[in-house]
Amino acid sequence: MVSELINANPIVYEKKERRDRSAPSVEDEYTAEPIDQLEIFDHIRDIKDPEHPYSLEELKVITEDAVEVNDERSYVRVRFTPTVEHCSMATVIGLCLRVKLMRCLPSRYKMTETKPTVDVIPVMSKITENKFMGSNYMDWSKTIRLYLRSIDKENHLVDDPPKDETKSVWLKEDAKLFLQIKNSMHSEVNDLVSHCDYVKDLMDYLDFLYSGKGNLSRMYDVCQAFYHPSMQDRSLTTYFSEFKKVYDELNVILPFSPDVKVQQAQREQLAVMSFLSGLSPEFEGAKS
Repeated sequence: MVSELINANPIVYEKKERRDRSAPSVEDEYTAEPIDQLEIFDHIRDIKDPEHPYSLEELKVITEDAVEVNDERSYVRVRFTPTVEHCSMATVIGLCLRVKLMRCLPSRYKMTETKPTVDVIPVMSKITENKFMGSNYMDWSKTIRLYLRSIDKENHLVDDPPKDETKSVWLKEDAKLFLQIKNSMHSEVNDLVSHCDYVKDLMDYLDFLYSGKGNLSRMYDVCQAFYHPSMQDRSLTTYFSEFKKVYDELNVILPFSPDVKVQQAQREQLAVMSFLSGLSPEFEGAKS
């Protein structure tokens, strides 16, 4: 029985021509030979992919730009990008790269767990190509939540780090998801969440900033759009789609609750919205 390939039809790219490296001028036999980005890339570019007869360079799993070298500190970092998201072969690829570097680099480059100077790390993928910009919070957050549910990690939206022996594994999973979510956000939004450490903190804070819950101004805009819709020159499909988005957002801002006190508070909020929407233009200042 042949196992199914993770990526049956990868894109194959043309290999770059090998560039000649100028021979370093070594003062004496005891001087360490300098190592640069091109040398590291030349060592690893021909490693074969675990699934295909192509090299990691041909599949763009590694590129020269993904290699960082600080020879003075004897430090190397290689970032690699699997051909598909959540590739189960990422660990194997990382291991191949580490072994190759261990064999090729001088002993001053170390792989010890305590103080490694050679790093091989997979690049975190994005969850969605439609990056979060602020105004698209409802659609974006729904995609994020659906994604977490699809990989059975929805608990990271509500759970704090465990305090038992599972903590280490949980933290690694949460960090990976955290980076994937941040890679699906615009850089300006990323600056707002620099204080968040976990997925739960991140999503709760974004929900506070952008969902409109408790935000009377946003609640007014949504109620206006819901109770006074206008098709204008849009197609029926577009009109229905946009109306449904408003309806979904209204359910987020004013979610159904069996609590009578919550229902009463929501009725009072709707009464205020209804009153404000009926004011004449001369009272526009009161609305804002």
